Amino acid sequence: MAELDLAVLGQDELERQICRFAGRRAAEECAWLLLIAEFDRREAWGPWECRSTAGWLSWHCGLSPHAGRERVRVARALESLPRVRAEFATGQLTYSKVRAGAVKKSV
Repeated sequence: MAELDLAVLGQDELERQICRFAGRRAAEECAWLLLIAEFDRREAWGPWECRSTAGWLSWHCGLSPHAGRERVRVARALESLPRVRAEFATGQLTYSKVRAGAVKKSV
């Protein structure tokens, strides 16, 4: 995407751009979490001598151990939440909302 001249954007266009980016980020996060779930299922962290997918994410993706564990937990929960996964994949739900729903499901 070409760099926007932010100074000339009207208020409405600025808001549209922000929301559009948020939706794309959510959809990308969903795709990333589905990859993480598969990585975890395969125990693909083993050859790296990591103890878990969360540890691998911490080392390779710069997440804190806690953030890595949360991503794995949410990623695995998405497998049993097809409606949530579908809305997340289209950018209609944010990671925060999906995470909150995954917490309720695990309680």
